[in-house]
Amino acid sequence: MFRLRHKVFFRAFARFARVAAWSAVAWTTIASSASWPTTIWPESAPETQGVDSVALREFHESLAASGASLDCVLLIRHGYVVSEVYFAPYRPGIPHDLRSVTKTVVGMLVGAAIQQKDIRSVDQRMATLLPQKDATDARKSALTIGHLLDMRTGIQWREWPYDSRSDVMRMAASRNWVEYILDRPMMANPGETFQYTGAAAHLLSAILTRATGEPAAAYAGVQLFGPLGIHQYDWLKDPQGNSIGESGLSLTPRDLAKLGYLHLRDGVWEGRRLLPQDWVRRIFAQAVPHGLRTSRLAPAYHALWWVDGSEPMAIAAGRHGQTLLILPEQDVVLVLMGKTNDDSGLDVPTLVRARLLPAFHPQSLPQNIIAQRALRNKEAQLSALTVMPGVAVPRTSGEISGRRFLLGPNGQRIHSIRVELPDRGAATFTIAWQSTTDVDGEAPFTRPFGKDGRFTLSEPTAWGIFASRGRWIDARTLLIQSEALQSSTMTSYQFRFTDGAVELIMTDNDGMNERLMGRARENSQ
Repeated sequence: MFRLRHKVFFRAFARFARVAAWSAVAWTTIASSASWPTTIWPESAPETQGVDSVALREFHESLAASGASLDCVLLIRHGYVVSEVYFAPYRPGIPHDLRSVTKTVVGMLVGAAIQQKDIRSVDQRMATLLPQKDATDARKSALTIGHLLDMRTGIQWREWPYDSRSDVMRMAASRNWVEYILDRPMMANPGETFQYTGAAAHLLSAILTRATGEPAAAYAGVQLFGPLGIHQYDWLKDPQGNSIGESGLSLTPRDLAKLGYLHLRDGVWEGRRLLPQDWVRRIFAQAVPHGLRTSRLAPAYHALWWVDGSEPMAIAAGRHGQTLLILPEQDVVLVLMGKTNDDSGLDVPTLVRARLLPAFHPQSLPQNIIAQRALRNKEAQLSALTVMPGVAVPRTSGEISGRRFLLGPNGQRIHSIRVELPDRGAATFTIAWQSTTDVDGEAPFTRPFGKDGRFTLSEPTAWGIFASRGRWIDARTLLIQSEALQSSTMTSYQFRFTDGAVELIMTDNDGMNERLMGRARENSQ
C-alpha cells in the first residue's frame, strides 16, 4: 500500500547502523546504575538527575499549547520521577485505557514467551499455533510471528476510518474474532508491505493463548506484570476469551512506566531476565521505515514499536494521546495519557525533539530552586480543575427539570432522557435504553453533574467512576460533558429544549456525532 522511497530507506538505514554501534556499549552502562521501582517509584528534583527545570516547564507549556486534552504526564530519568502531573478530574492510581499501546504490550509478552520457551522464536510460523480452516494459501501459511510483530502480514485489511466498513469494527461484531481475521484474503506476500492493522496484534494474543495455555492477561501476571510489581490492571477479552490484542488494556501511568523502564534495562528486572537477550537492541537495530507520511509517528517500525533511530527513540502509541516513550541514550521514560481529539496539534515525536531533549544533561546540574518552584507551580496550574464557560441558570430550567423526554428511533438505541435540576444538591441526567440493557450490557444510568461547570464524580459503577459537568449555553441549551476517569473518551450531550421538545446532539472524541429528537411525556414530572 505504501511505497518506500530509496532515499528515505537508506537515510533511515544509516540511522539504524548508528544505533547498532551505540547499543553495543550503552546497555551495560545504563544497567549498572539501575534502581528497581517494583514497589514504588522514587522521586527526585530534576536537576539532581541532570534535567533542566526551565526546559521541563517549557515542555509542559508546549504540551498545553498543542491543544491536547491530557489526563497525565509522567517523566522518569535514571529511575526517578522528576515530573508528574495529573489533570483533574483524573487522579493517581486509576488504571487508564491504553488503546493501541496494548499492541506494544502484546509484543512484549511475545518476547517473554520466547524467553520462557513457550514460543520457539519470531521465525515460528503462525500456522503451527493457529491452524487454519483453509491451508491452501501458501502465502498465509508462510506467515510468521515476526511478520505479525512488524505488521507486514499481507492480509487484506481496512483499519480506518473506524466506521461500518472498518475490519476492526466488523471483527468486533463477529462471533469469533480470530476466525474473522484468518478468513480474510491475502493481498501481498508476508514481509513485503507495512500495513497498520489491529489484526496482527490480536492474532499474536491468540497465539499466546494457544502457546501458553492461558490468555495474555493471565500470562502477563506471571511472566511480565507480576515481576514488575504490576497488580492493578484490566484487560478486555474477545468472545473466545483471548485478551484483546489491538486495544483493551488499562494500566496506571506509573505501572506503564515500569514497562518502559524494563526496556531501558535491556529486558532485565532485579536480576531476572524477562525479555530475550538482544530483544530490546533489535527494536532499534531491525526497525524498518514504514512509509507513512506523518511526523506524528516515528519513521520506522519493529516489534509493535514506532522507532526513530536518530535519537534513538521508541514509542508505543495509542489513540487520543496514549503514549509510552523511551529514550535509551537519555535513560528516560515518558508517559502521556489523555482524551485528546484526533485533530489536535499533539505531535509527540516533534515535541520531544524540540522541547524535551534539550532538558537533559549527562551529569547532575546545580539546584535551581527558583526554576524548580516555577515548574511545580506550572504543574499545579495544569492539574487544577477548569470551569466550563456558560451563562447563569435560566428561569426556564424549572420547566425542564424532572421531565421525561421520549426519543424517536436512533442509532444509539436511547429510549428516553431526563434532567434533574434542583435548586440545591446535585443535578443529574438519566439515559434509558430501548430495552433493559443496551448492546454492551450497560443498564440505564443516572449520573450527577456539576451545573456550575465543575466536575462532579459519580459513585463507582461497573464501568468506573464518571466525572460530569454542565453549563447553560443560553436559556434553552444545556451542555453536559461526561467521562469515565479511566477512559480515553469524553462524551458531550447538548440538550436544546423548545416547547415540550428536545434536540439531543451527542458527540465524542471517537467520532460519534448523532442528532436525536424527542418530546416530553405528559405527566412525567
